[in-house]
Amino acid sequence: GILIRNTFGTAATVDIYTISNNTFTNCRGTAMLLSGTSNVTITGNTISNLLRGRGSDGMVEVGIKLASDSTAPAPANSSGPYSITNNSIHDFQDAASWGITGLGTTGANIIAIYGDVSSKNATITGNTIYKIAENTTSNAVGCGGIRCQFVNVIGIFDESRCDDWIIQNNILYRIGKTG
Repeated sequence: GILIRNTFGTAATVDIYTISNNTFTNCRGTAMLLSGTSNVTITGNTISNLLRGRGSDGMVEVGIKLASDSTAPAPANSSGPYSITNNSIHDFQDAASWGITGLGTTGANIIAIYGDVSSKNATITGNTIYKIAENTTSNAVGCGGIRCQFVNVIGIFDESRCDDWIIQNNILYRIGKTG
């Protein structure tokens, strides 16, 4: 996958990126992780068949994650603006197929587009998101043999302080067992 981030704990940001017309398949954990970035366009990419990985939030399968460095001074303690358009994100593994046990009380996030804390000014439009862990129930206990505290199966997730997001004209279907 792709990782683009600022130097943790500094005010610097990583500016002006276009990520377009790429194919990400069988990536472990996260296909794209952008942290402390600004002026980013993500368009025309295909993300499919993600495999379980380990992240700071527990077990993860995330197509696109927008993050910030909360330890840094401004402007790096937030990120954006972002334009995420016309991407196809699909066929993520179900938690039951992970085949691992003994993780204690960690959680699991299975999310197509994830705006972590303080990812600001995102326009998310024209994306097609489907078959995201379609046999996994959100907030399940057990995770198919994995002793999880929680499981989140979500198409688009904007977390705390993700201000000024526009989410429109996306097609989402078969997101988790209940979605």
